[in-house]
Amino acid sequence: MTDLALNLLKVFEGYQPRVYPDVAGHLTIGYGHKLLPGEAVLYAGRSLSPREAEELLASDYSKHRAGVLSLTSGLALEEHEVEALTSFCFNFGEPVLAGSTLMKRVRAADHKAVAFEFTRWRHAKDSKTGALKEQPGLIRRRHVEACWYLGASMQTLMYVLGDQAA
Repeated sequence: MTDLALNLLKVFEGYQPRVYPDVAGHLTIGYGHKLLPGEAVLYAGRSLSPREAEELLASDYSKHRAGVLSLTSGLALEEHEVEALTSFCFNFGEPVLAGSTLMKRVRAADHKAVAFEFTRWRHAKDSKTGALKEQPGLIRRRHVEACWYLGASMQTLMYVLGDQAA
């Protein structure tokens, strides 16, 4: 994982030292680590240090990156493209990415269409109503991922994030 990928994911996910439900109601800790079955007991009542959260983030990122590399096997992707797709996969999961129009556009090497497809994924299921609801954080994240996929510089990506990156 590059420093850029780590830094962007930390901004996107935010740091929470204790278990909390994310916007979709998934139990989460650290930098967006979704608790796996049995982990709730492991982290219950515990406060995760920033270093422990970064280690979980790096482990999660590696798993999602492996999924992206598997899905894109045989394609000639640049590192920034893999990283942007891994950020998306981190957020929505490999099965969602695998069946998405976004992945179809990646396989077709239609880069402008890929960038557009990122921006369509800006909704999360409301944990109370079950309805899809547009999330400002996802709008920002998807725009950054689209720019990232297209090869924007770190300065550009941080500018798009604005005050959130500070």
